[in-house]
Amino acid sequence: QYYDQLSKLETVEENKTWFVEAFGALAQHIARMYNSDRNSIMKAAQYIRQYYHRDLSLQAISSYVHLSKNYFANLFKKEMGESFLEYLTRIRIENAKELLKRELKVTDVGSLVGIQDPKYFSKVFKKITGVSPSEYRNLVREARHSESAEPANAYPKIE
Repeated sequence: QYYDQLSKLETVEENKTWFVEAFGALAQHIARMYNSDRNSIMKAAQYIRQYYHRDLSLQAISSYVHLSKNYFANLFKKEMGESFLEYLTRIRIENAKELLKRELKVTDVGSLVGIQDPKYFSKVFKKITGVSPSEYRNLVREARHSESAEPANAYPKIE
């Protein structure tokens, strides 16, 4: 196709115009592909936020957005600033922190956020937050208790 088009061009100016237009079309095509791939990363991130509690793998998510596993992993890190696994783990721990505010067993919380092994859940939770799940729960309880336990004379009586 391109050879046929080029063979019909007679002047240097026609050749120059053709190459400028072809290069412009190529640049637009690459930009569309890049934006499409960026949209795929946003779609993957949304999927992870929605289904973090499921057994998610790099392969499954990259297939979901129709990108190769390696390309997806590199692009995800570039666009999100963290790897797929770091992102998934962070989302799981954020949700675990919310669940720990309720009266659920720590082992149940791990399962509910997609980390089935209780020891691994505790290890990952502590690595990210700096405290164990039980310690986190106690800190939250203490914070709630100190907020609600204001002394009776904390505010002056207005008459």
